[in-house]
Amino acid sequence: MIEIVVGDILKSKVDVIVFSAHPSLLAGSGVSGVIHRAAGPELEKAAKILGPLRPGEAVITPAFNL
Repeated sequence: MIEIVVGDILKSKVDVIVFSAHPSLLAGSGVSGVIHRAAGPELEKAAKILGPLRPGEAVITPAFNL
């Protein structure tokens, strides 16, 4: 079953947030930046060593302060 919810992604009661990001995985000015700011500087440190990604690749990071 698919459920579409409109609201603040950071206030969602979920186990996982999946979003597309720049291949570098570093904070940007959109949703990526919002998630990075909320998660804290640890996400940037973790992402830095995982990127860059090629098209179709995905990674998992801890949630840190989310």
